[in-house]
Amino acid sequence: MRYYKTARITATGKKFEQVRAHIEEAHNYMKALSKKYGFSRWYQNPMYAYGGLYAAEFDTPPDPALWRPKKTGEKWYVPRRNTVKGKALLAEIQAAPIVERSEANKVVGIEVDWGGISLTWAKRWYLFTVPGEWEFKRPVDCLEITYTQYQKLFNGRA
Repeated sequence: MRYYKTARITATGKKFEQVRAHIEEAHNYMKALSKKYGFSRWYQNPMYAYGGLYAAEFDTPPDPALWRPKKTGEKWYVPRRNTVKGKALLAEIQAAPIVERSEANKVVGIEVDWGGISLTWAKRWYLFTVPGEWEFKRPVDCLEITYTQYQKLFNGRA
């Protein structure tokens, strides 16, 4: 794994800001759905970098007209597809904004859709990791850093 940082004020940082805004839009949409339907946590769809719904978790059993238990996970539920209410819920979930893996990849010039860089942010920085075997032309405003430096920035100590 290789570790990188770029300041928020750089050209790459500004592009990452757009990705971050899209992530926050997806998060806020799901947060609103969680309040509306009463789930305490949700697990995003693993096909995307962020967004969608793989399963919802409830602290108390949910409305059985809307939700059915997922075959895996004790408190995990998915929308019921065979009721009018469940289909309406599913339509709301399918309308959720999603962030494709390629969205952050393209910012740093990586053209793969099946995997993605890991993007996060700290006070003044965007941090990302790239699998060691991936070849890419690093943007000039991104600096490769050590794992220790990455952890310090990630944990807010630098």
